[in-house]
Amino acid sequence: MGRFDGMTVLITGATGGLGSGAAKAFAAEGARLVLSDLDESALGDFAATLDAETAHLAGNIADEKLSEDLVKLAVQKFGRLDIAVNNAGIVHSFVRLPQVTSEEARRVVEVDLLGVFYAMKHQVLSWNGNSGKAARAASSSTSPRSPASQARRSFRSMPPPSTASSG
Repeated sequence: MGRFDGMTVLITGATGGLGSGAAKAFAAEGARLVLSDLDESALGDFAATLDAETAHLAGNIADEKLSEDLVKLAVQKFGRLDIAVNNAGIVHSFVRLPQVTSEEARRVVEVDLLGVFYAMKHQVLSWNGNSGKAARAASSSTSPRSPASQARRSFRSMPPPSTASSG
């Protein structure tokens, strides 16, 4: 019996380091997974490696419709959404700030800020007062002091949400 048996967990940026690690950990604890990332083929291949019930939808998290569709997918396939790991994110090129184009900066803001806003906007609506949980992982850095490392520790210590029915 896993800590997340019967729970539905949505993970964006699911094929990357932190996202795939979170998916594997939640699957090992009995969660059903709704996964998203940009590359449809990689997403399907990754989902097939998990020992869990999964649904997946590829797309760009900066598109609000994807966030809405992911929540709908969770509810249609599994009847509920309990936890969201809004992990999808990008960084600008590793160059001096004056060399970052306005277009690139705009893309980072759209994915990292608006993408999380859209995701949480639709996720919170699906919880209808139930005790859903959301987490935001901000980096894929491997430094022990990085936000990603801190997020990993948070995921490990996160208690399961209430098992109250969402319907």
